[in-house]
Amino acid sequence: MADCSRCFKADIDGSSLFLGGKRAASGTDPERFHQIRVGSVVYQRGVEKAAYSKRNGVAKLFEVCYENAPTVKASSIVLDMDPDADIQEFELRVDRGLPSAEYEFALVSTPTPAEGAAGVFGNTLVFSPSSQWSGKAVLSYSVAGPDGRASTGTITIQRQRTPVEAPVVKSEVDVLAEQLASLQASLESLQLQLAEETQLGSESLEQIMLLEEALADRYRAVADLDRQIAQAEAVLLKRRKASYIARLERLFGVSLAQVESASALGLHALDLSTIPASPLWMPSGSPVQSSQTTFLVPYFGSPVPFRRSFDLQPGGALDKSRKRRLRAQRDQDQPVRRRLTKRDKKLAKRARKKKAP
Repeated sequence: MADCSRCFKADIDGSSLFLGGKRAASGTDPERFHQIRVGSVVYQRGVEKAAYSKRNGVAKLFEVCYENAPTVKASSIVLDMDPDADIQEFELRVDRGLPSAEYEFALVSTPTPAEGAAGVFGNTLVFSPSSQWSGKAVLSYSVAGPDGRASTGTITIQRQRTPVEAPVVKSEVDVLAEQLASLQASLESLQLQLAEETQLGSESLEQIMLLEEALADRYRAVADLDRQIAQAEAVLLKRRKASYIARLERLFGVSLAQVESASALGLHALDLSTIPASPLWMPSGSPVQSSQTTFLVPYFGSPVPFRRSFDLQPGGALDKSRKRRLRAQRDQDQPVRRRLTKRDKKLAKRARKKKAP
């Protein structure tokens, strides 16, 4: 034990070691009592001692050393992940104290789905990175000792970086320089093409302006044509109206001025009998021509034409099958008469006796 100055003597020959009124260890169990832990104190049996007493003579004693149990302390752990591995295991350890298998490890915070998945099994950490892993993940873990005390620390998992040799770096730099030169050459050619396109664009802009002016002239010509068409339609409408009035005057033999004056003075002022007869106009005294034509009247065979035809037979009576259906429907609507019990029968009998004289 590191600090053996803190010790005492105990007689455990065939007996037990009692601490605080409780049995801590047995003297007959040397493997157990070689080093035991009670609470936060570790006891360890030391060398055998002999004590002399005037009353009991020689007594067999053992030296028992004790010290406080080491406090577990979680530290920050940095783990390197193999870049070619899909899943990797890491062994978790503590700085000092008991072996790692005696402690309980647990994850306080798990990685995000974008980083991957992690789990702790005993003192082994298993990490599986995702396809979108950036190369670094920070987790929080807790470690608890046998006494129940716990401590929290961090675990940093990062992708292992492979050292690059100088010749490889030089070759990569040369390749990048060649790519840069080719990109500069392509940039210059693109600038020349852009200048040519700009010049062509200015020429195209002038052509577009000329086309817009020509289009404006065409729009003005179309507007003039629309105005001329409207004037021609007005003249045509006026001519059609005059022609229509002339036809009416020829038909009735009355001018429009006479009709207007007659309407102002009254209809009796215009004597239609004085108007000469024409093929299109006949005076009121002409005989009326009549003609006789045969009309076809529909015949309704049913004696009751306004009743539904499917309810009636040709003679006018209801169909037997329909009567049967109506009777069955009427019977279903009536409540079913239940069977009388003995008590109901007795009550009915008493009522009949009371009514009897």
